[in-house]
Amino acid sequence: MHTLRRPFLAVAASLLLCLLAPLPPASSAVPLHGLAVAVTADGTRLVAGGDSRAIYELDPQTLAVKQRVHIGHGIVALGFSADGKRLWAESTKAVHILDGVSFKMLKTIEKVERMNVVPAAGIVAVRAQRGGEIQLLSIDDGSAQGSVPYDRMKSVAAFGLRPDGKRLALLYSRKSTKDEKKVPYKELPKDLKGAALSEFKQRNDGYGAQFVLFEVPSGKVLLDKQLWYSAGGGSRIAWHAGLPHVVGYDNQNAQISTEGKVTYFELGNSYNYGIGISTDGATVLSGGLRDGSRTTLADRKSTKFRIDKLPGFPEYFKSFTVAADGTGFGGTSCWRVVRLDPAGKIEKVAPIY
Repeated sequence: MHTLRRPFLAVAASLLLCLLAPLPPASSAVPLHGLAVAVTADGTRLVAGGDSRAIYELDPQTLAVKQRVHIGHGIVALGFSADGKRLWAESTKAVHILDGVSFKMLKTIEKVERMNVVPAAGIVAVRAQRGGEIQLLSIDDGSAQGSVPYDRMKSVAAFGLRPDGKRLALLYSRKSTKDEKKVPYKELPKDLKGAALSEFKQRNDGYGAQFVLFEVPSGKVLLDKQLWYSAGGGSRIAWHAGLPHVVGYDNQNAQISTEGKVTYFELGNSYNYGIGISTDGATVLSGGLRDGSRTTLADRKSTKFRIDKLPGFPEYFKSFTVAADGTGFGGTSCWRVVRLDPAGKIEKVAPIY
């Protein structure tokens, strides 16, 4: 009886640990509990929101709560229009357009997800939940501005519009390929370390991914190429210097040229539960368990930062946002907001309630 009981307890304990551990971002809108954040381009208005179903307007300097508006939807992402007159909020089942000052609900667009707010182009790209197209919507009123079709039989790891709204990059989820031989662990080169070893593993893991570059709004395919690189669901695409950069949860990232050439790189922290990209695509803020980093894509140099440790269950970064002057803000799973100076140094951390 005791010999049967011990394996059962071991399995039960392992299952409990799996249930308690935070999950990586999913391709659909599954929230990591905590706060999403967004700041206007001029840095004068800052908002946060989460599964309390409320929008909190914060003072960008002190992080004090200035107003609270309950909108009735759990929030997983936020984004302002260029003029700050509209605030887009993604919930677990829809995206919503709010007045950027009063936070009054103006419109709800259902059955779409993974919103990509592009203020300079005045467009928000969203993926239809049933698959088959990326919808392009006006940032002002949500009216249709076009759509880009994709293969609905394939899952999408990441998509993103160029800041001017004229190109859309899409990376499908990884798939096994006969073109790439899988190198066993025992045969991995002993002299490779860090990013070089991670890149070698990606190049020799037997998997790849299809990358497609579209003209917008025509939907014309400009590039369709099978890559050795792949990324998990929930990855983001940052555009810098006219090129898409895939930023993934597992910190295996890639710049992809217009010919489909991949340049692999890593950010300064480890896993990326939270990812924020400046509106010009030049700066990436990312973070996981207490640790984060600010990375400039021009030189791929990272500055690390770490928040203080709270008692109880570990604290994770959920999201980031960047103002035009480089000031950054992060929201965490413990309902705190972090203010970062343009160099990536923590200036203030405050609980939001």
